[in-house]
Amino acid sequence: MSGIIAIVGVLVNGAIHSRFKKPLKKLEGITIDLTAAEPLLLQAPANHTIDDYLTPGKLFLTSRQLIFKTYGKAGAPPQEYAWPLSGLAPVGFYGTLWNAGGEFVLQTKDEATLMFEVDELKPWKSALSGYLGILVS
Repeated sequence: MSGIIAIVGVLVNGAIHSRFKKPLKKLEGITIDLTAAEPLLLQAPANHTIDDYLTPGKLFLTSRQLIFKTYGKAGAPPQEYAWPLSGLAPVGFYGTLWNAGGEFVLQTKDEATLMFEVDELKPWKSALSGYLGILVS
């Protein structure tokens, strides 16, 4: 019985953490500046693990780089992180049981681990497969 309660607690905590931590309409409004030579391929609200904390923001995939821009809350300005696609290698894609979302993990050339949580995993998996040379199952 305690095992069932523990599983339910983990699932509820995960749902609350991923769905209610970020103000979705404000996250969808986050933008970045790009040149015409670097088209935007995919964008979506996301969470990114920074210094062991899940940080809300928006994830962008261009033809050259992966960009994460944080949601600047409580008067703090948003921060922007960028990684060239040529320096990334996939580690894994992990879907959830009941919705289309999930997490994916990438590794940089200097062996830093990048973790992202998105509401729709399949488009990210497909888009990254073309640029990182991985197979999508």
